[in-house]
Amino acid sequence: MNPVALRGLYAITSAATCRDPVRLADAVGAALRGGARLIQLRAKDVAAPTRAAMARELLALCRTAGACFIVNDDVELAATIGADGVHLGQSDAPLRAARERLGPHALIGVSCANVLPRAIAAERDGASYVAFGRFFPSLTKPDAPPASLELLRESRGAVRLPICAIGGVTSDNAAPLIAAGASMVAAVEGVFGAADVAAAARAYARLFVQ
Repeated sequence: MNPVALRGLYAITSAATCRDPVRLADAVGAALRGGARLIQLRAKDVAAPTRAAMARELLALCRTAGACFIVNDDVELAATIGADGVHLGQSDAPLRAARERLGPHALIGVSCANVLPRAIAAERDGASYVAFGRFFPSLTKPDAPPASLELLRESRGAVRLPICAIGGVTSDNAAPLIAAGASMVAAVEGVFGAADVAAAARAYARLFVQ
């Protein structure tokens, strides 16, 4: 997918949702109906065969919805199923190795915490987008270092890649992040922890309608 299209809600599956494959598919389908433009399967505690089956099902849902499907951490799984790409943390596979394995058209995102030089290096090494955060208190990563609006503003002038803001982002607090330069906002519990997943996703998606 063209990097220009990397804009909007980036919904990342929660650990609780991933415990039940049927619930997971239903929830991701609802997030897509609500307007999520990217879905990331983050299922660190799920056995590899089950995770692969989940990934294939979610990929099919994303294809139908015209959204991107990203696998967290697992370059080989992304390559095997033909996912749109992979998201890499700081302790995951090297970016250049992932790019070599997945090819020039795959989406590869890189977590940069609150460190702008990481984003600059990621762009140099072939990333498709970079992610900063946490911007607010986060249930998923409560100990992650805080990031600031100033970081987003500074990064907008330092890298040409789409930028994702993550960490405690809700539909109520996301607007300043977007105004400061975030192309995407990522949410875990803000989407998949909601009683009405589609409505929660829709509230985020509306922020990008200008």
